[in-house]
Amino acid sequence: MRTTCTRLIPIVVLVLTVVSTAWCGAANKELTIKELGAQFPRLDDLENLFEVSSEYVLQPGFDTNGELTQIRAAPKYFFENSHPEWRELDSPTSMPVKKYRSLLAHIQSIKVLGNLVRRGKVGFTLNLQTSFWDEYKEGTVERTMIRDSPQQSYSVTRFAVHYLHPVSGTIDAKEVALFGRRVKIDGKWFWTQASVFKTLVVGGQA
Repeated sequence: MRTTCTRLIPIVVLVLTVVSTAWCGAANKELTIKELGAQFPRLDDLENLFEVSSEYVLQPGFDTNGELTQIRAAPKYFFENSHPEWRELDSPTSMPVKKYRSLLAHIQSIKVLGNLVRRGKVGFTLNLQTSFWDEYKEGTVERTMIRDSPQQSYSVTRFAVHYLHPVSGTIDAKEVALFGRRVKIDGKWFWTQASVFKTLVVGGQA
């Protein structure tokens, strides 16, 4: 009987570890959702949509441990399939740069990006909208901007905050993107630091 119990101990410890990890992940996610909900009304529990204005919503993204990996701000019509009442307007939806900066500050109160390292100056243009990448100490911000003519100031149509992510698990793929380095784990891409990226091997463990 003593031998059987001894053999069961590692199994019990493993089960408790898995349960504890799952519980902590769920707790982390719910805490972030609660913090977002304290600043922005929650409109959709299934897709985790939080209202910024009559035109915009925030949507957080999480890893399997419940850690916040990204937050994107997008026009409501991006979710027209699940919310038919959110129709695209005839004119482009955008927010002033001042509003963008204020919203980014609110997001940083949930999880910090750190100091700005490099602001994107060269972007990609499609349908009069240009995307720029800003590098921060703890992540990157992809902002898409629009203006009707070179004489006018830009406004922001949408943006996404991508946080640097601790790397753990089997490395499915890795790549150097134009504005950072990212790795693929369990089918999801995560941005990571250059020093960590150099040590990773595809197919290996981190």
